[in-house]
Amino acid sequence: MEKASYKVEDGKMLKLKLEKENTVIKSAELRGDFFLEPAEKLSEIEQALTGISEKASVKDVADRVRNVDVKMIGFNPEDLGKAFEKALGDNRE
Repeated sequence: MEKASYKVEDGKMLKLKLEKENTVIKSAELRGDFFLEPAEKLSEIEQALTGISEKASVKDVADRVRNVDVKMIGFNPEDLGKAFEKALGDNRE
C-alpha cells in the first residue's frame, strides 16, 4: 500500500492510500479535512483512480477525476494528482 499526505496550498489536507497490482492502481482511499458536494461522491472519486497506471501524470489523474460530477471544496483535481504522484514516489516500476 502506497500512502501520501499532501497539504494543498491555502487549502486542505489530502490523505491518499493506493494499492497497486503490477503497474495498475487496484484500489484508492481518499481521506482528509476537505469537503465534497455531494459528499456521497467520494466513492466515485476513488473509483476514478482505480485502473489508472502508476505512471499517470498529474494531468492524467486530474482528467479522470474531473469526470465525476462533484464540487471539491479545499482542493482541486490537480491537487489530487500531486498527492497521487507523492504516494507513488520512487515506487513506480
